[in-house]
Amino acid sequence: MFANAKVRLTMPEAYAVHSRIIDWGQQFSDDKIPEQAVGIDP
Repeated sequence: MFANAKVRLTMPEAYAVHSRIIDWGQQFSDDKIPEQAVGIDP
């Protein structure tokens, strides 16, 4: 999972998509994936 996340967040094409669909710093979101649902570890 970590290796897959590294690819998703370091490839420019994948990063652009994921950074748009994740609602960073939120527990709930009306139109995006809330950060807390993704399980990101600070």
